[in-house]
This record gives sequence, structure tokens and C-alpha cells, in this order.
Amino acid sequence: MSLVKFTDYVPLNLIGVNSPSQTLAADNVTGMPISTGARKGGSFYIGAKQVAQLSTPYYPVYAGWYRVVLVDPGATAANIVFGAIGGQQSLANGEDQVTDQANVLVPGLAPCLFLTGGLGLIVSGAYVPALPAMTPGNYTIVQDSGDASVLLAANQAVSVGDVLVAAAGVGTVTKPAATVLEAVNTFPTIAGVAEQAITTPAALTGASVVAASGGVAAYHGTYTGGGSNAFAGMQAVITGAQFAANNGTFLITASSATVLTLANPVAVAETHAHTATLQALIRVRLAFQVGQGI
Repeated sequence: MSLVKFTDYVPLNLIGVNSPSQTLAADNVTGMPISTGARKGGSFYIGAKQVAQLSTPYYPVYAGWYRVVLVDPGATAANIVFGAIGGQQSLANGEDQVTDQANVLVPGLAPCLFLTGGLGLIVSGAYVPALPAMTPGNYTIVQDSGDASVLLAANQAVSVGDVLVAAAGVGTVTKPAATVLEAVNTFPTIAGVAEQAITTPAALTGASVVAASGGVAAYHGTYTGGGSNAFAGMQAVITGAQFAANNGTFLITASSATVLTLANPVAVAETHAHTATLQALIRVRLAFQVGQGI
């Protein structure tokens, strides 16, 4: 782990950062970096005041240490999303360059938490799915320590105090069996300790989709446990739909036992079976076992 490299950078945003410039700002005409105080590898602390300004209802951020990094050009863009676990591409490239979750489980590599991806922002209470997906080779912000919003895998029942580990090659966290935590070779995969109780359901079955209206679309099916907006704020990974526009990962803005309202502004009408796998952001006290990256 290299020496701490502090920066006086004060971010205007933590979520969806995806810049070709290591200062996270560039001239619109020339593309040249604009000095902001940010720099590759520079660590900065976010306190309570900044949290109040930068956090959003669906994607909360917390006080802690953050860092500007280069996303490895060979990373899989779809794996780099808000709350996903990432890690160094290799020790040779140092902790300033990180990649998607597939390399997290390599012993000796310092994990980190992505705060990026095409998840959008909350503006005046409305979900705006306008931010692009992360571009490998661009710069973004990761979190190294403190409380954090971490992506919890589907079909998990988590209680306060549970130790969570990174799922192999996926980037979400899971609650392992006690015997798993006793194995020495699993320590590099520990992400932290759960600070809230959350249950994510097993895969759910859908039957049809109504064309998008007002930036959202209604997915109809059998969504056991979804009544009274129980799944609102989770993410639904939709697979198996007939049209490509209906597949993908979308924020759930409302739910019932028969309808998921998803932030998919390009959904098209269809009657065809699909599968909805639900993930949720869970508040975790980060406790990466191999380095903190700062």
C-alpha cells in the first residue's frame, strides 16, 4: 500500500462520476483537464456537512474516505455500478488503477467500493436516469473506508452485525455460512459488517411489460412480498424479456404483489415471461481485510 496522498478536492458530486480527466473536469472544446484539486490517487474525506449535500434518497453516501482512480481499460462496464465492490487491477499498476469485481478475490489486492455507474441522480424527488454507464479507461471516485451503501445480492436475509463478503466475480455482498468465514483464504473477500437488517427476495417471475410513460414502466407478474412498496429503492435485474429495451438493471420506484414500477424510460410493451432478480443497497461499516487504499 502506497503512502497516503491527500487532496483538498471538494466534490460537487460523488454519484455517477465518469470523466476522461483525472481532475474530473475538462474543457468542452479542447478536452484538456481543468484544475479542480482532484488528482489520480488523491484521497479526501467527506464529513457530515458534505454528506447532507451529496447524498440522495435512493443512493445514500456517508462520511468516510474516498479516492480518485483510473478504471482499468479492460474492466467490464456493466460491473462498475454504485455500491459494487471493486479492486486493484494488479499490484504492479498500484492502487490508483482499479477494475471490476472479477479481480477482487485475488489475495493481496486492496478492495474498494464504486460510487459510479449509470444510476442517475434524484432531482426534486424525481428519478433522472440520464447519467451514462461507466466508461473503462475513465476516472471515477471509489470509497475506501467508513459507512457505505453496498450492493446486497438477491435471496439474502441479513441482520445487524452480520459479516458480509464479496460474491465471487459479481461485486455484490452476501451473508456466508459461519464455516466459510473460518477459512483463511476468504479473508480478502470480507467487505464489512451490516448496520441494518434487509431481506432481498429470490428471483421473481414476470409476465408482461407496459410501455414506458413519464420515465417509468410497469412490469406485471408475481412479485411475492412486494406489497406496499416493499421493494421500492431496490434494483431489479430483468432478464428473459422479449425485447432488449426491457432487459437490464433498473431502480424500483414502487412495487406491489403484481407490479414493479421501474425507472426504464425506453421500455416497450410486450407479453412475455421474464425474471426479476432483486438487489438492494445495505448500510455497511467497511472492513476490507487487505488494505484500505489510502
